[in-house]
Amino acid sequence: MAFLAGRVVFEIKSLGWLTVPAVLILAVPLINLAALGFVHRPEGENFGVFGGPEEIAAPSSGAFEEAAVFDLPAPETLWENDTVNYKEDVAGFLLVGGDSLADAAPIVNGIPSREGLITYIVQDGDNLSTIAVHFGVSIDTIYWANNLSSSVIKPGDELIILPINGVRYEIQEGDTIDGIAQKYHAKAADIIDFNKLGSVLRPGAVVIIPNGKMERRPAVVKSSSSLLPSYPGYFTMPTTGWNWGRLHNYNAVDIANSCGTFIYAAAEGLVVEAADSGWNRGYGRYIKIEHPNGTATLYAHTKSNTVKPGNYVQRGDLIAYIGNSGKTHGPTGCHLHFEVHGAKNPLVK
Repeated sequence: MAFLAGRVVFEIKSLGWLTVPAVLILAVPLINLAALGFVHRPEGENFGVFGGPEEIAAPSSGAFEEAAVFDLPAPETLWENDTVNYKEDVAGFLLVGGDSLADAAPIVNGIPSREGLITYIVQDGDNLSTIAVHFGVSIDTIYWANNLSSSVIKPGDELIILPINGVRYEIQEGDTIDGIAQKYHAKAADIIDFNKLGSVLRPGAVVIIPNGKMERRPAVVKSSSSLLPSYPGYFTMPTTGWNWGRLHNYNAVDIANSCGTFIYAAAEGLVVEAADSGWNRGYGRYIKIEHPNGTATLYAHTKSNTVKPGNYVQRGDLIAYIGNSGKTHGPTGCHLHFEVHGAKNPLVK
């Protein structure tokens, strides 16, 4: 059985006047690393190890460099309205000798839960997509919380990170829970439960609206996409079949094939929406993926989906099957409605 040696370095800070360093040498069987939370990511993507329910790890810029593992007591204030500096504030776990886990799963799940806001300091190699994956929230959630106008970030920037997908909102005089829920397309009960609200709303208090939504980012794409940037070679064909090539609603094309045909991710990215039932504005079952370059793709009318929100997929990964859910036409209605947000649709003829 192969073993991976490593060390956990931490400081006991609870005494205030005394700092006690400690070093623990570990020998971990490789076969059990997945059970400990290790997740392999390709070179250039972030890597994290998670140890407990209120523990986070800031991303690193390279595969299998320093990745935080937490199984230690920490000040309660760290998890709410505090700053996480990956290099200085978190205990580290170092993989020795460039070891890698080539066969481990690349899709990230099981992000540890927390309730408070975090201010994250952007590190070298970070982008919005990898930060979103690491903290288990959508890129939109980061955009909305920080009032960003573009996806460009640089080392040293500070980003507010919400604990879940949604919107941060400051209560105003005269607000009601039902009114807030309606404005942000959320459920009143979820707002009450998550924020532990009573019957009286206090103006100025900041609440988190679970799964709330603001105006879409980027803005709704006009069917005339002449002003949009193009990314030659960035997107691959999302499926096989007959591509009508005619641009229609929200920068989309339709590709017809039999129901059950494979649908693939057109580019790597974070799955931010995956509806497995319902009408959904005519989309039926659908998936939305946000990509590292700030664009997004949407795949509608699926028969079934193989991914869920929070999964990180690679270009060409199987994500769904062609179906006829939602608003479709024709003898079978089986086709893929493929949208590109923030860029020209490369499948337009």
